[in-house]
Amino acid sequence: MKSFFDFKQWRKFILLLISISFIGLVGRISPYGSEIWNFLFENMIWFPVEMGITIFVFDKIIQKNNLKIEHNRKYNEYYSVAETDLNKLLQTIKLHSVSALTNSQLEGDKLDKEFANVCNNIPELITINKLREGLNTQLLNPNNVIDSMINPKFVRKSYYDSLGESGDNIINNIYSHYMLYSKFIPVDLYRELNNLRDFFESNIYFSTNNNLKFGRSMLVQRENDGLMLDNEYQQTIDILTESYSILYKKIMTIENMISESNL
Repeated sequence: MKSFFDFKQWRKFILLLISISFIGLVGRISPYGSEIWNFLFENMIWFPVEMGITIFVFDKIIQKNNLKIEHNRKYNEYYSVAETDLNKLLQTIKLHSVSALTNSQLEGDKLDKEFANVCNNIPELITINKLREGLNTQLLNPNNVIDSMINPKFVRKSYYDSLGESGDNIINNIYSHYMLYSKFIPVDLYRELNNLRDFFESNIYFSTNNNLKFGRSMLVQRENDGLMLDNEYQQTIDILTESYSILYKKIMTIENMISESNL
């Protein structure tokens, strides 16, 4: 950020202040015997110090203000072209995170409230029995959607499959946002979005990583074979409790960054 002086100018300025102070010090200890001269020399000693400190502090304040202005400028530039997609991305993450566990489709304020509720109350919403029962999901026939709506059929879907599908959608949407706006995304927001993507990719229930997807498929297979134990389901609940708590904080961090930038 722009400063009063560049490095060379600062060096010259500091040398000038030191020179003035040194002259004042020499004059003060010299036996002139005049109070007027002593007063002048004392001021020559301390005035450069006070002036240097004042200018240094003021320069830092100016730099900080310029940094904030530049930071907001970058956000405004990015947000001017990405506002709709960024809001859509955050809503998509919330939607799929919620629907993965509740099988519900919400939007707007209702989605925001349900997202907060789900993230902060996993042990109350997800139990061992619920995991064992799975989600009751409507089966849609893509060749006859109308008939599927008139004569709905429901099948069991494993929570592990539901979480995996949501993870695919979320991660793909984050990647798509990168591809569209990589030239505009401010560094700190990019860092948070990247951390969010890494969070999903490193989580066995959401990840698109083949090794983690294989581990998830093994859990589904154990369910289908009736081999899942209560303690395994409880471990799932514990991991989901921690994961959704972290997810909520990450989303709130991003939303707060946007709000604080006056976008």
